[in-house]
Amino acid sequence: MSKTTKPSKTSKAKADKNVRSASPTDAIIGERIRVLRTQRRMSQAELGDALGVSFQQVQKYEKGTNRVGTKRLIQIADHLECPVSHFYDGLTGAEKPRSEQATAFAQYVASREGVSIIEALIAIESAHIRHQIISLARKIANYAE
Repeated sequence: MSKTTKPSKTSKAKADKNVRSASPTDAIIGERIRVLRTQRRMSQAELGDALGVSFQQVQKYEKGTNRVGTKRLIQIADHLECPVSHFYDGLTGAEKPRSEQATAFAQYVASREGVSIIEALIAIESAHIRHQIISLARKIANYAE
């Protein structure tokens, strides 16, 4: 008769220690992936197809839930037509978790609507008109409260 052995508690603990969880840096890199993908008007499914992964996996990369390995980041950079260094610019390795407000801001800027608003404002050549639009938006926001 064969005897099956269960993994010991110590081997499970060792395995858990080897699992690398996502960090604030991973969230920042994921955010940068999302911003570029959105700017390129590419869906998560399209990027996933190009990489050979599911859109859910792309979603996990973008949320910072899963780490993006070096090889995968090179593939992503190729498909988004940017240098790999773009994802690391300004990172020190000691990033702190973002505040809720900073996270909400980053998510909005990376959204289709956020990208559209920014593109529209950039297209307006007059700084004075841009400032008037911003002032109007602030007044509307205050009125809505």
